[in-house]
Amino acid sequence: MDIHVKKSRKVKGVRQKLKLFRANEPLKSVIMWGISYSFEQLNHVNKRTMLLPDDFKSYLKVKVDNHLFNKDNMPSRFQFKEYCPLVFADLRAKFGVADSADLLSSWTKRQPHWDSSLGRADARFLCTQNRRYVLRLITCEEVEQVHQVLQAYHGYIVECSAATLLPQYLAMYRATVEDTDYYLLMMRCVFNPRYKIHRKYDLKGSTIDREASEKERSKELPTYKDVDFVTARECIEVGPAEKARLMSTLRADVDFLQRENLMDYSLLVGVHDRSRLGEDEAVDGAPCDLDEAGETDADGADSEAEEAAAAAAGATVSAGDDDDEEEAALVAPSEENFAVTSASGQCVYFISIISILTKYGVRKRTAQTYKSMKHGSSSENQLSTVRPEVYARRFLEFIEASMQ
Repeated sequence: MDIHVKKSRKVKGVRQKLKLFRANEPLKSVIMWGISYSFEQLNHVNKRTMLLPDDFKSYLKVKVDNHLFNKDNMPSRFQFKEYCPLVFADLRAKFGVADSADLLSSWTKRQPHWDSSLGRADARFLCTQNRRYVLRLITCEEVEQVHQVLQAYHGYIVECSAATLLPQYLAMYRATVEDTDYYLLMMRCVFNPRYKIHRKYDLKGSTIDREASEKERSKELPTYKDVDFVTARECIEVGPAEKARLMSTLRADVDFLQRENLMDYSLLVGVHDRSRLGEDEAVDGAPCDLDEAGETDADGADSEAEEAAAAAAGATVSAGDDDDEEEAALVAPSEENFAVTSASGQCVYFISIISILTKYGVRKRTAQTYKSMKHGSSSENQLSTVRPEVYARRFLEFIEASMQ
């Protein structure tokens, strides 16, 4: 079987196994079922040494019409679509997620957990219980943005041998439940669950309107911004050799983003402070404060009633907002490549570029004009909305000055 040709299938009359893919809301069950189905189909695909142009346009879609499902957990009618399955399978291999059994188990052994605390109030994330992977609810416009950049993104990952600070995109899906479409982008969590994050920054290199709000500061783990970083006299203390390596990777990544006319990205920096080891630390593989009670069981649905209602209403994320904390605790890489120990040994930094899907188009040009008028043309170099080349230069200069 070859998936570079568009593939659609209907499934009927399959009785649901008693304990399989049971979750406390239908959307989760469909996602768990769909991911399992897509991985099973990939097992029958002819492996190729080189991707074809059509692979970047392909999809795998299944439509289920099955009255035998337990409707309390799995709707009797739903659709699941995987975009560019061979491309993302190749990306997973490049990112060292070739063990599909581990990835599949992470999503299907225990039901994923909604975690709104990871970003803005309107941002929606489904996180695996082991905190290794995340699905971010995105808009149909963002799906199109991923398609526009996917071939260049894949080529860049191959070229740099996955030595990058860019988000690690692992899959993209659409789940249709109760006539509502949910678009989902799978990424790797940047933070290691073994390490408690004590401070967290979202840095763009702009000092105008780039500080955490009072509401954000009231959170248990606030996402601080550029002004907060400077005011706190924070520094990413990694030593000369590590700084040179990180800046070399950053320059290559930012050069790629600039070539693709992308902007509005930021650097996520999570700080694990070993001087605070007396605090409770998360353990790898544990649910990390997530409730395990709902594992493969429909009980406990009341505990997530509000979150399920929000998901059923089709909550989505808007790309490119200047106040974006939406990926503030998430995204790409694994600790082996992206955790950096400070020169003093006191801190462990988790570092990744996030929010890379915003094109510099009409909307951003309009925002730039408005902000220039509001703050004065002399402030252009400090605005968060500027031309990609200005944005890239300012971003790199700020990060380089923030490292020692």
